[in-house]
Amino acid sequence: VEPQRRQAAEFGPAETSEIASVVDEAKNLPEGPEKDGVIRRALAFNRALLTSWDLSAPGRQGKTFLLNKAWWTSLDDMVRAWGSPEAAKQIANSITDHPSGYFKPGIDASGKATKSFAEKVGLDLANAEEAFNSYTGKIVKKYTGIEKSSRAHTAFLNKLRSDQFVSFMEQAKKAGKDATTDLNLSKSYAKFINDATGRGSLNVGKWQLERNANVLNDVFFAPKNLSGQIRTWNTVLNPYKYYQADPVLRKQALTSLFAIAGSGLAVGELARMAGASVSNDPTNPDFRKIKIGDSRIDLFGGYQQFPVAAAKLLTGTSTSSTTGKTTDLTAGKFGMPTRASVAERFFINRLAPLPSFVWAWMSNREFDGKPFEAKRALFERTLPIATKDLQELAAEDPALAAIMTPTNILGLTGTQTYTGR
Repeated sequence: VEPQRRQAAEFGPAETSEIASVVDEAKNLPEGPEKDGVIRRALAFNRALLTSWDLSAPGRQGKTFLLNKAWWTSLDDMVRAWGSPEAAKQIANSITDHPSGYFKPGIDASGKATKSFAEKVGLDLANAEEAFNSYTGKIVKKYTGIEKSSRAHTAFLNKLRSDQFVSFMEQAKKAGKDATTDLNLSKSYAKFINDATGRGSLNVGKWQLERNANVLNDVFFAPKNLSGQIRTWNTVLNPYKYYQADPVLRKQALTSLFAIAGSGLAVGELARMAGASVSNDPTNPDFRKIKIGDSRIDLFGGYQQFPVAAAKLLTGTSTSSTTGKTTDLTAGKFGMPTRASVAERFFINRLAPLPSFVWAWMSNREFDGKPFEAKRALFERTLPIATKDLQELAAEDPALAAIMTPTNILGLTGTQTYTGR
């Protein structure tokens, strides 16, 4: 409630009246963790800090639309929002005032604002992206870089979502379909966009996990993004999904498959021809990553880990990224890895900072196999991810770090440096 009162002072009388009504409604809501959960605030701040100081939304959450016009035209909005709060407001207003009218709230008989068409069919235009859903004070956000990064991520992704939704609706119209009346069609467009941009639903069948979103955010780093990636892989790889989809989504699924996998495979082959090492073993964590010395370059924006985990579970084998040794996961020998340990590791790597710290402390080892050290563990979980990765890369290969800095900052590549020793 209080942040909304402060925001009301920044708008005109009409907008202030609307915000006041929202504030009055909020008074009647049950007390939430954002109001009195000090620990939850600290957890949210830690997560936001790790994703600050970069502009990684285009690669981490938007890569599915890399080959779409909307992806490219949203880049300048991201940069403008990073530099100016006023620009971020203008971008948000431009979405609401889009000529299509899809994002304009309506007014009911009592004069209260109602959901826009896009909201009614489920398009998720976030007030703040998952990693930045923090209730830390503005001063702290400002001087830690969180505020700038949050504005940039939100502006880019909301502009991408809205522009892509308009594109889908127009394509449907050209194909002779009216997605404004066929709500199942427009809902399918909204769902695909949500999944592909890190706003996947947490509900699984009859399990309504959305109601536990706050708890899941405390445990996992970005559960909605994880859900979205799983659902996107299912869409672009599942033949039945292609059979079910209308032509617009069928075409987009193929385009997204090329954006996620095709671009990475092509660049990997070019790197191999230039002398880099690229593994073709799907049970190796380095699968299709470019390896130069002890540094790995991931071109898949986080999507690569899913097929690797699936290959290990299906084949019952796992190959070390440092020794190249293949282990039988079905041997049943004491102390040897199993399919269960593969699944465990997959989810441990997606824990939020504090749970992952506790897990590493209890296991007495980090996710990369190194012994747990409190000082190193704290450093790993407080320094922004992009900064830490580039720092490690620079220590190994300064020239390569300089080359990779732009793509790392945009989230188009990720880098890891380790020896296994």
